Amino acid sequence: MKNLVIILSHCDTPLKIKTLKETIAALRSIEVDVLLTSHIPVGLDIQDMVDYYVFDKSNPVVSIGRKSLVMWAKYPFNEGFVLTQTTQFDHWGGVMNQIKKGADIGLSLNYDCYSFIGYDVTLEEVHLKELDNPCPTEDIVTCDWGDSRIETKKIKNFSRKEEEKIFVSSYASCDFNIIKKDCFKKIRALLSLERYLEKNSSGERFFEVAEEYWTSLVHLFKSRFVKKIEEKIQTGLNQNHLDDLFEIFISKEEEGVRNVFFFNIKEAIKFRINNDRIIELKDNKLAHLETGVKQIQYLSKDGRCISFSKEMEESDKRDQVVTFE
Repeated sequence: MKNLVIILSHCDTPLKIKTLKETIAALRSIEVDVLLTSHIPVGLDIQDMVDYYVFDKSNPVVSIGRKSLVMWAKYPFNEGFVLTQTTQFDHWGGVMNQIKKGADIGLSLNYDCYSFIGYDVTLEEVHLKELDNPCPTEDIVTCDWGDSRIETKKIKNFSRKEEEKIFVSSYASCDFNIIKKDCFKKIRALLSLERYLEKNSSGERFFEVAEEYWTSLVHLFKSRFVKKIEEKIQTGLNQNHLDDLFEIFISKEEEGVRNVFFFNIKEAIKFRINNDRIIELKDNKLAHLETGVKQIQYLSKDGRCISFSKEMEESDKRDQVVTFE
């Protein structure tokens, strides 16, 4: 069966671009065609790697004021834990837009199956095999999201307006899906940002996260779950968008202190604080920076001095917190 793989992407950093290229290269090892969607331009070298490229600069993400997501992570540190937390706008509007655009172009090309994946997924042999031999009996092949098999989940029945709930053993991931043509047509017609954001009469949301909304759609068809797929890039919890030599998370300034957590350090790195103080790190470090810190600069081995001023501003806007437990 002919399969068109639609890659959903927004690669605005060197690390993301590198990851996208790795994903395309992995797909080129099997017999599929590739359609790349993006809300920002990509280089000609990447366009040459795929069969189709859709650039649509509209990116209808949901603003924090309308709907936000709280993301957090916990890391072992000094016989305790460092907890990082941020508030992000909901990306599902932009993701849904790319699925729609990919469907509108892809369905006109008359493939048997259509797949969509995130640009930064780790495609293991099991996933490549599924893409290479798509949907023998099911309408949809998807995979688990998060640790959702730990307990039975109760979600809104997509096909009903009232408060009926259905029970599922896992949420379906938005990062890996293989869908038969007729099913993809139906899903394309059902996709609605307004439906995702809908609230009941008490003001509660029907769908808290995109995966719950997507699962309610998957539940309408015959589906099969395969091994959970991992993301290579943790959006929001790592503010180093330059390379994979280290990760950094910066808190908002509070009571004259800004906490900065440097972690997953692969080799010695140097930072300059306010143009006058140099710190060299080989291991994870939780730094407490006092009032007046206006600059955090990464001194790369190739001689570049890269400022994290933008990331500091984002930390204040997103109410980011770094604590030690």
